[in-house]
Amino acid sequence: MVDVVAAMIGGEDLDANQQKARKDKALAEERDKRLAVKRLEETVVQLEAAVESSKVAVMQQEAERRQLLQNDMRSALENHEFELHYQPVVDQTGRAVKVEALVRWNHPEQGRVPPDQFIPLAEETGQILEVGVWLMESLFRQMADWNARGVPFGKISMNISSVQLARDTLAKRLLELLNKFSIP
Repeated sequence: MVDVVAAMIGGEDLDANQQKARKDKALAEERDKRLAVKRLEETVVQLEAAVESSKVAVMQQEAERRQLLQNDMRSALENHEFELHYQPVVDQTGRAVKVEALVRWNHPEQGRVPPDQFIPLAEETGQILEVGVWLMESLFRQMADWNARGVPFGKISMNISSVQLARDTLAKRLLELLNKFSIP
């Protein structure tokens, strides 16, 4: 360090007091720089810890939100919070060729819960089986009502979860629903 200070003083003709003052000033500046670097490094460490803490907090909030949604989904069927919506499917000319039956969740507190939030969760938890059964029964009930009132409805499609396809006896269930609701 003394070599650095001596080099900083250079070859000027200074008396001992001036040399000492310059040397002290150079040492103080070097100490201040090291202190500033140390403070900066400490700040970076604190910021990294804060970012990590924020990530953990966000993950905890998401886990809590998903848990609440999962709990609410259990009662959604009982409380009639799911609804059927029909979306036209059109051909290249723009003519409607069929409709697609879609399940929507009208949560009493959150309003409409987007399908991309509750369908994957229902699949993960196995609740999609109950939601799928509700969808099929509601759709067949609606078709029976339309038939009874003489309302033509044409082709209707519905999405079936791969979880439902793997775990449910779908063909048997569909035949039972056709018979139960007298759908030709």
